[in-house]
Amino acid sequence: MAAAKRKTIPKAVRQQVYDGTPGTTFNSFTGTVSVVPNQRQILVGDGHDLYVQVENTAGTYKGEKEVVNYQPGLQNTTITMTGNNKIEFTVSKKLLAQASDYVISVYGDYYERFKEDGTADESSLVKQGLIGKYVVSTKKSMQLFMLLEETKDADTITSSIRTKLTFPDYNTLHNLSWQTTTDREQATWTDEQKKQYEYLLSQIKQIEVTLYKGSAALDGNQQGTVYTIKNPNVSEMYANGTGILITENDFGLTKDSISGNYYVKVTAVYDDTVNNQNQGANLGYANLIGGLMPVQESSGSFSLTSEVAVKTKAEAPLPELPDEEKGVAVTPIYNGPGKDTTKMYAENYGLKADPNLESDTIVGYYVQANYDASCEKVDAVTYYVMQSGAVAEYYEHTDWYNVAGDPVSYFQNDPAAIPLKFTIPVLKNSTYHRI
Repeated sequence: MAAAKRKTIPKAVRQQVYDGTPGTTFNSFTGTVSVVPNQRQILVGDGHDLYVQVENTAGTYKGEKEVVNYQPGLQNTTITMTGNNKIEFTVSKKLLAQASDYVISVYGDYYERFKEDGTADESSLVKQGLIGKYVVSTKKSMQLFMLLEETKDADTITSSIRTKLTFPDYNTLHNLSWQTTTDREQATWTDEQKKQYEYLLSQIKQIEVTLYKGSAALDGNQQGTVYTIKNPNVSEMYANGTGILITENDFGLTKDSISGNYYVKVTAVYDDTVNNQNQGANLGYANLIGGLMPVQESSGSFSLTSEVAVKTKAEAPLPELPDEEKGVAVTPIYNGPGKDTTKMYAENYGLKADPNLESDTIVGYYVQANYDASCEKVDAVTYYVMQSGAVAEYYEHTDWYNVAGDPVSYFQNDPAAIPLKFTIPVLKNSTYHRI
């Protein structure tokens, strides 16, 4: 190996921004580390490995030393400060604490002294000595914009508490009429901030929602259990405008056990650090991500609040739909005339018997709907009569499920499949409560 002809000068390790999206985030960093020998002889290859170690200056994280996978062409080489002789490799770490400093340390074999003739003093070989350090600082996470509000979503009509958590997109936020300049600035992002926000959305692994009795988040008024939402696909909900429905069931409560006013609040949002407390370096921390919610004031403009919450009232829910076996009672109508008291004949319904048909010929059906309308919130119930073949065909084509979630929705415009549809009004008085 060729020796350097200059004396040692201070060690140097530099980091360049890695051409990725993004390079340094609130819980990770990815960068290219350049080791410039500055006349120090660093040995690589032929049993001389370089190692990198990352640790938190706060003492909460210290990773293992890892062998460096540096660029090809440097095997069995002594690196000196001639030409482009430098060592470059990528360092990438995840599950880091936000707004924290991390030290990247590089270790390797090198000669510490030179002889008078300029050749390396082999007795000065340092094994796995510290070559240099570099400090990387993770960012503070951006605030997660959320909207928690009451909903009339069809999937919640049988619930007493009906709320929905959504994640408004940038264009929606930016185009709102903001009450203050400060609020507008928080909803106006640079291209880099947009990248960081998209990254933040992809990192959300747990959202916690708490229910309180009354109109504020008072610990003594908590109801049920905390609703923990694991692995929500926030990026997808942000992109397509969907959200998470939240009812009393999510807090371990039943609709019969609640009444009055309630306060629903997002009490915590975490990234994947919350799931790795006892793994690897035993993190000992979890990144708590702050939230902001746009609230419309009486003036019509919007302001931002860090309290992502909504006041709601437990409404009397609609009764559950009956089981498919019990939802409709069907009685055959026989032509008649007849004397069998277990059968219903045409004359019982004001119809005339057809003399060309046998008495036991079925000429129609009496359909009696069964639905509990005692809540007096139902205006009408619609029933569909379908051909059994159409129903069977729907369930034979699983790809149709993505088009419509049930046979009626799929065939709703096909009169051959649905020959009859009728809507029965529900009386809202004490005369009767079933139809």
